[in-house]
Amino acid sequence: YVLSDGGCLVRVRSRCGLKSAGCLCLHNMNGPVAMQSISFPQPSLALDAMKATEVRATRWVAIASFTVLAAVAAQFRLYLWEVPFTLQTAVAAGAGLFLGSRNGAISMSLYLLLGLVLPVFAGAVYGLDYFFTVPSAGYVLAFPIMAAIVGRIAETAEHEGTVFWASIVGMLITYLIGATVLYVVMGYESIGAAVMRGVVPFVPADLAKMGGVTLLYGGIRRLMADR
Repeated sequence: YVLSDGGCLVRVRSRCGLKSAGCLCLHNMNGPVAMQSISFPQPSLALDAMKATEVRATRWVAIASFTVLAAVAAQFRLYLWEVPFTLQTAVAAGAGLFLGSRNGAISMSLYLLLGLVLPVFAGAVYGLDYFFTVPSAGYVLAFPIMAAIVGRIAETAEHEGTVFWASIVGMLITYLIGATVLYVVMGYESIGAAVMRGVVPFVPADLAKMGGVTLLYGGIRRLMADR
């Protein structure tokens, strides 16, 4: 509050940073007068609250969209030995790129939780049994980590090349976790056998998928920058 030259006590700014004012006149040129108040229109906080709600809603819609994409991608599968070929690694990398590290990890974590009650994984098995009996479960468990790592690196990337390498790092993490679980569940004689069956056959296709996601991400980012 400040005392103006005309004898008015004026509130010039509220604690939340919004401009508002109310004037309490203390006197006039002819002497003391009755105390009165003058009210000025104050900006409503409702608009800011509505905008914040819209931002939160948009964020959760985007998160849920990638959760659904992961579930849909699992249904298009081609089995190579015990591990199926799907488009899910592209979705996990895309979640990290388009949603960011935190939201991408949340999206893929929701996919894992959804698989506890619905058949959204590759194959007919779902629930806790999937994680203890299916050889390819390790790759799915790695999706939240992949999204988080890809998103974290990409958040500071200035070139598409860096974004591509971020997706490659995420893919390698997925290979590491997936091959380890494959080795344990299948009881292979060595981890090398798990790598030959659960990693090597997928490398060419995964490189193509990571390249495609990188190009899509870079194109959309350039389009948004030109607006």
